[in-house]
Amino acid sequence: MISKELLNKNRVLTLSHNRKCSHLIIDAGKDSATIMGISSTNCNDVLIIKIIHYNKYSELVDEVYWICKEFGIKIILIDILGYGIGFYELFNKNIPNDQITIRPINGRKNNDIQNLINDIENGNLRFLQSSELAERFYIKPFLGYSNIMKYHRETNLLIDEIDNLKLEQKRSTIQLTRKNENIGTSRAICLLTYYNYPMNTKQLNEEKQN
Repeated sequence: MISKELLNKNRVLTLSHNRKCSHLIIDAGKDSATIMGISSTNCNDVLIIKIIHYNKYSELVDEVYWICKEFGIKIILIDILGYGIGFYELFNKNIPNDQITIRPINGRKNNDIQNLINDIENGNLRFLQSSELAERFYIKPFLGYSNIMKYHRETNLLIDEIDNLKLEQKRSTIQLTRKNENIGTSRAICLLTYYNYPMNTKQLNEEKQN
């Protein structure tokens, strides 16, 4: 669907200066969740990718809350089909809506995949540099260096997941499948959830200003 060569051309970001995100996307499972922080100020910049393991939803709520505080995130998007509903209900119950707004997504659709492809082709969807380049760029360790390098390494896995996707015509519908079933999907699912969020241009611009 999208070549790895093209994806790697869009790996231009570091976290040395840009530490703010507009949206946090969550793909929740039974005992782990993948989270993705995106800044949509100019382009869609994927800055945070993290796997959070938890025993109960309150642990996930707590960690997500502090990540939102650290990166100035005001909007959370979560697919409430499956395990996401438990997190959604507990977060709404415990975190004031005027601090962080959590918005439910009812499943993913394939009709917005073209928007994701267009953004990659036009350089409007950007990723953190490879972990090898980042290690040379940052030169020496600093406060938070370990966590930042984990985001770069998780981006490597995101690139692999996107490269592994393919679109197949099945009967009258187009379905998203994987070339290699052994490669995961949780990071790519977060990105697809963001692109399937029903926000028109006017709404997106309003959110960028807030």
